[in-house]
Amino acid sequence: MQIARQNGVETQFLALNKIAVQLGLGQSPGKNCMRYKPTSNWIKSAIRVYCYQDALGIHIRPQNFPKRPGLTKDRINQAFSNMRDWWVPVHQFPGFINRLEGLLAEAGPEEVPVSASSPTSTPSASAAEKRLQDRAELLGCGVEIHTLLDAMRKFPMYPRLQINWAGVKFTPLKNKKEQLIWLGPDLYFSIIFTNFQTYFGIAAERVEEILGVSRNIYLKKDEVSEMILKLDHMFSEIKNQS
Repeated sequence: MQIARQNGVETQFLALNKIAVQLGLGQSPGKNCMRYKPTSNWIKSAIRVYCYQDALGIHIRPQNFPKRPGLTKDRINQAFSNMRDWWVPVHQFPGFINRLEGLLAEAGPEEVPVSASSPTSTPSASAAEKRLQDRAELLGCGVEIHTLLDAMRKFPMYPRLQINWAGVKFTPLKNKKEQLIWLGPDLYFSIIFTNFQTYFGIAAERVEEILGVSRNIYLKKDEVSEMILKLDHMFSEIKNQS
């Protein structure tokens, strides 16, 4: 994120990041690039993005995109004119992002089996999530809540939903009573820094430093993608220190 800002491509990077997440790709920061990978195969990248001065270097691997109706290898090749490696200056970015937006518009739900332990596998949890999403839509935050939920489910936290709750509570996998993050339909975002220290071994002060927010905030719509990147950075740091 800092590299994108320094090179004058922050707006373009965040726009691409948002669509990649909506396509069902997980973020995996590399040493000098951002990699977007299917959650079913965390080894292979579907998209890699490098930030240069006033330009992005983008590498597309159609065979590694998530399995979704309308998102076939042939269709992806067609969308990108059978080109895998792209040099995209800022002034040419609108044309490039239109290709990804077209794929997103045509893509159906990701073909992922629902596990018995998934909170969406029970009628009550499904109803609770629908209630959360419907409320977010009424508040004008539907896309952002959907993006956050999809992205945060890729992190080692349990999304706990109940029909009588206004939002979703993300808990440690080993203790579903403790809160790590609370997300409301109005983008209310509440974090308990000390619980990250307790369950992940990362100092509460470091969590606050990485996320760059106070304990209780209302995210702005244009801050959602950046928050996802910050969470990815934090969990990558946790993984590296274990």
